Amino acid sequence: MSAAFISGIEEDQFPKAEVTFDKFHVMMMVNEAVDEVRKAEQKEEPQLKRTKFLWLKNEANLKEKQKEELQSLKDSNLKTGRAYRLKLAMQDL
Repeated sequence: MSAAFISGIEEDQFPKAEVTFDKFHVMMMVNEAVDEVRKAEQKEEPQLKRTKFLWLKNEANLKEKQKEELQSLKDSNLKTGRAYRLKLAMQDL
């Protein structure tokens, strides 16, 4: 949720309301963060080019070839791989 929405709820409109974050919006923010890490890192790591959807899709929805590519990338020593593992940990919460 946007900061403006949260502050509007907390300040004036609904002072007794509690802000709740749903899984869909939390995972959307996590996916955006993973993609930002990938974009920054792909300048130095050309193997990350054209891999955006490998990192953003659920692994169960990937084709076999895509799963193999993701497996080799996520186990390498990349910041994007670490961000992806954090994404998986967030999904488990």
